[in-house]
Amino acid sequence: MLSLLRPTGWRLFWFGALVVLTLGAGVQGWTPPHLAPKPPLYDLLRPLPLWPLWVFLMLPIMIPFSLMQRFISQWGIDLRGGWWLVQLSYYYLAAGLLTAGMGRLRRR
Repeated sequence: MLSLLRPTGWRLFWFGALVVLTLGAGVQGWTPPHLAPKPPLYDLLRPLPLWPLWVFLMLPIMIPFSLMQRFISQWGIDLRGGWWLVQLSYYYLAAGLLTAGMGRLRRR
């Protein structure tokens, strides 16, 4: 089980790819109010479906996390500040599961 968390080249590659996907989705999430300037690389990333892919990828943790936030916010606790840490942990676990699954398929 701990081998799933051990960093390897492929795990770090997939982890980096998921982080880049998140950054690209953040750039695509820009809406053009006339007050905010356009983010860098916006025109280059605009035709790619990064934002819908990111939403689909994050859906398994967005729903429980938002429900938990709704119940905990009654006591004045805000969990949104640590959302980036939850995302990075989820990406690392997903990269580990992806490489473990690919390793099993390769062995067959």
